[in-house]
Amino acid sequence: MPHAGSLEAAANCRARVGRRVKRRIAAAAAAIIAALAGAPIAGAPAASASTVSASTVSASTVSASTGETVIVTATGLVNAVAAVLSVGGTILTQYHLINGVEAVIPAAVEPVLAAVPGIIVTPDVSVNVQSTGVTVAVLDTGIDNLPDFSGRLIGGVDLTGGRNPFQDSYGHGTFVAGLIAGNGSSSGGQYPGEAPGASLVSIKVAGADGKTDLAGLITGLQWAVDHKSGYGIKVLNMSLGFQPFMSTVVNPLDQAVEAVWGSGIAVVTSAPRSARPSRAARPPWCWPATRA
Repeated sequence: MPHAGSLEAAANCRARVGRRVKRRIAAAAAAIIAALAGAPIAGAPAASASTVSASTVSASTVSASTGETVIVTATGLVNAVAAVLSVGGTILTQYHLINGVEAVIPAAVEPVLAAVPGIIVTPDVSVNVQSTGVTVAVLDTGIDNLPDFSGRLIGGVDLTGGRNPFQDSYGHGTFVAGLIAGNGSSSGGQYPGEAPGASLVSIKVAGADGKTDLAGLITGLQWAVDHKSGYGIKVLNMSLGFQPFMSTVVNPLDQAVEAVWGSGIAVVTSAPRSARPSRAARPPWCWPATRA
């Protein structure tokens, strides 16, 4: 068994190494800032943003095969283009929508560049339109356990007193769930949903007549937040009709939706099928924290 003294010595050694690495990164970041202020760094390309336009590749020798593709954005006085060029990176695209660029940089300098004040380095990660591993809560009339959901109904609650969130006597919740995450099994693959790899949580707030009330909706929203971590809920869908009679500033349903959004769950609601309401009484699709 190792002696306590030797364990402490090893820990102190690791701490010293860590501090040295941090000092080196800080020193390198300071050197970059100095270079961008006008003092040149030996061997670094000129940090001039004026010579770089959209979709222009710089003269740097770093390529996608030898470096790391990243999105570099700037929030301070330091220019994103100049920061990338100062570490020998390659500009692939300069954006005008945001203050940033797509670039290839040597992997070893990523922490150095990220240490520059006002510079944010984000990996250019892969994005798939048919996401897997995402859980969507459907606040509706329940979801029938059909082959289209192939074991991806991972949980739920029946707030109507029926004790079965996977029985949909009205049909609306199952239809909505199919649009979201059906894999098309019942149609021979002809009609899959938008995210056939997503998991589903059924929050049943309405029964066979398709009706619920304000209290039921708020209870369902509260349940989603309370069970967010347990099921990994990232999205909540509300496809329902509700004509408010009070301002969204004091409307309890609006407050509940804002709280769900604030918890980290994206809230999606149905688009309106009636005339545009007044600004003082807006239905769910007009709430700031929802997406129709």
